[in-house]
Amino acid sequence: MTRLLAILLGCLLVLSGCSGGGGSSSASVGNAVTSASATGRWSGTLTSHWSDGDFTDSFVVEFTQNGSNLTGTFTVGTESPVNLTGTMSGSDFTFSGVLSCAGNHTVQFGGTISGDTLTITSASGTSCNGATLLGASGTMTRASNTAMSNATLNGTYIMLQYIDDEVGLSQGGFSRTSRFEVRYDGAGNFNYQELSSSTGGALNSGSGTYSVAADGTLTTSMGDVGVVAADGNSFTTVDTDPSDNAVAIFVGVKKGAGLSNAVLNGTYTVGAIKDDAVNLTQGGHTVANRFKVTFDGSGNFSVNVIESSDGSSYSDSGTYSVEPDGTLTLNFSGYLRVGIVSVDGKTLAFADTDATDNEVGLYYGIKNGTGLSDATLNGTYVVNLFMDDRVGLVQGGDSITTRMEIYFDGSGNTTFTEISTSTGNIETGSGSYSITADGGLIINGKFNGIVNSDGNSFTFSDTDASDNDVAFFVGLKKPKEDSVAGIYALTFFGDNAGAGWEPMYREVVVSGQDVTIRYPYDPYDPSLIVGTGTFDGTNLSLTFPGSNAIATGAYDGYALDLNISTGSRALRMAG
Repeated sequence: MTRLLAILLGCLLVLSGCSGGGGSSSASVGNAVTSASATGRWSGTLTSHWSDGDFTDSFVVEFTQNGSNLTGTFTVGTESPVNLTGTMSGSDFTFSGVLSCAGNHTVQFGGTISGDTLTITSASGTSCNGATLLGASGTMTRASNTAMSNATLNGTYIMLQYIDDEVGLSQGGFSRTSRFEVRYDGAGNFNYQELSSSTGGALNSGSGTYSVAADGTLTTSMGDVGVVAADGNSFTTVDTDPSDNAVAIFVGVKKGAGLSNAVLNGTYTVGAIKDDAVNLTQGGHTVANRFKVTFDGSGNFSVNVIESSDGSSYSDSGTYSVEPDGTLTLNFSGYLRVGIVSVDGKTLAFADTDATDNEVGLYYGIKNGTGLSDATLNGTYVVNLFMDDRVGLVQGGDSITTRMEIYFDGSGNTTFTEISTSTGNIETGSGSYSITADGGLIINGKFNGIVNSDGNSFTFSDTDASDNDVAFFVGLKKPKEDSVAGIYALTFFGDNAGAGWEPMYREVVVSGQDVTIRYPYDPYDPSLIVGTGTFDGTNLSLTFPGSNAIATGAYDGYALDLNISTGSRALRMAG
């Protein structure tokens, strides 16, 4: 652990060190703005000068400007953001924030903005341990026009919910489904109206607030967290807090205009999670399915089950209708299912909210493509899942929800990191994947699903109940970072002075064209720098003094891929 992070944890601070700090972080997405405005997400390196020493670390500032007033947050490293307030006068700004430790420890920064460059020229304040901030200097870059913000989520969406509201109770799960219309105003506020519910009771309505971070992370005042697609046309969130005995997964698709039956034309692969023992005394019985559904563009469809965790097979046909706003209605064998089609016709979602047959479910489908390959999935995706890990056991279901990030390298390899899970047990791992020409997705030879032809979304299911686990997954791609600047955690296997191969940990710091690789123990000690190099915006080159070792690599918008020993992927620690 670096000295700075140790100080941060010890004081529960969120600005560089109880005794110092500052820093660079990756720029992420944010809408392009004019040079006269501070609004946006800024990142770069900051050196702060404290009475007990100088410190450099990653630093991110997010501003919203309203007239001459500034609000937002600043963040150091991987710590939580600190709320800020400030003012803007011409090209000059000042802002301050109160550190989250005992006492009124406030820090203030000042500087100028020119175009998409923010320069910090002054700083003052005190730290948790009483050190005085004497000054600071650094340059931040504003994210490009590919950015995401609250404005990304703007308009009317159909949102579908699958929830278990008896998690952890002795009678097992009790699943419910709902369909909502949600209106987002693009400024952080929403209101909703429930359109149908499997409970059969009164339909709910209400309002709340939301925020979309520069990397697409969506957080709502209801406590659900997930991700928004870069084009703003879809989202998925998940409730991983079981303290109220409820966990849930949500998918949302934006309503369109001028659509018709013709927008659905071709074959779609549909993943599903359902409970076919709703209202029965033994508690829930979760089933995961995968279907092929073919639409003729004229109001007719056929469906065939490909896989089902309960071993059942099914085929049917029926009619469908698409309203101008994308509302989808399926009619087959006396059943009606209502949902939504995306404006490009590549994504559909619907819910079974009729529990009179003791069955409810959530369905998410993607159109099959052509000419796809492993390269179609390339980057980092936020994936939400709903799982039952007691399928077939006498006590009934035990639902689990998880939010994770999965990285696909475009060549058949994948790594994952869980961010939040209702069990509280965070896991990481790696595996393999393959994609067929029509978009069929296979992960670790077990989970099967479908990839959107644009590579920005996928869904897959675990339909193998032999281990008493079944699950349903929805993933949306995160935007690439616009700047490589930041600090990266690097793990690799190396020969430690001839003592044998062992896992090693270093930090890679990128600032502009300069690169440093260092020991993490005290990065401010120059004697612990073990390598230096250059970066040209894509390609990285490192040399190690005292040896002939050379490392090369590249930045793909998500992480640094370095050819060190057996190769390693350096993951961003900040921003």
